[in-house]
Amino acid sequence: MDMHDDHPSQRYLAETEYLNYSHPALQTLIRRVSQDFDNDVERAVALHDFVRDQVEFGFTPAFYDVTASEVLLSRQGFCNPKATLLTALLRGAGIPARQRFVGLSSEVLAGVIDPGSRFVDHAIVEAWLEDGWVRTDSYNVDAELFDAGASHLDRTLGFGIRRDGSTRWDGRTDSFSQFHPDYVVRDFGIYDDVGKFYRDAPKPYNRQNWLSRLCARPATTKANSRIRALKLAAQSAA
Repeated sequence: MDMHDDHPSQRYLAETEYLNYSHPALQTLIRRVSQDFDNDVERAVALHDFVRDQVEFGFTPAFYDVTASEVLLSRQGFCNPKATLLTALLRGAGIPARQRFVGLSSEVLAGVIDPGSRFVDHAIVEAWLEDGWVRTDSYNVDAELFDAGASHLDRTLGFGIRRDGSTRWDGRTDSFSQFHPDYVVRDFGIYDDVGKFYRDAPKPYNRQNWLSRLCARPATTKANSRIRALKLAAQSAA
């Protein structure tokens, strides 16, 4: 599937196992967040901003293996779960959306968590707005965490961000906080959802196994503590 398809198909409005937007909590959220806007661009940006600001960047023991409603319930997630939630919200609002999976340098998570691999699997959301696909992952971290990470970085990547990235999205131009189109190690392409990706993708970097599941809770607890400490240090210095 090409990144620049001329038009979306019903596939990108469909509900899936992970993109369960008919869940009552998601339906309520979609109505509440998007009710004040009368066009898809404004609705998409409002849903993006909710995921950015109301779902904390962090990790649960399930890592990527969570549905959109579970991400909303936990209010926590990294790139893959937050992409799951945003894609489901957009589709539930009638906006075609899809997830593209790519490989990035694991340096983007330096200072937060060691994924145990040189590269990491990363999802970006592509939304069909004003007759074209617009790409984003700027929902991954809130502005406070982005600024805190940037203040500690002496290189391009780390603390969950790309220093030259952004947390703002206008719904008309591509915007990224972690991804950069010039630094993609691998483009896996479009998958219906994260479950389909890890079932079918050829050799993804971070597919869970029994050992990673065993080590998940202490690793995620430590990572989340580091993220909160980073934000607290920034608040104290302000």
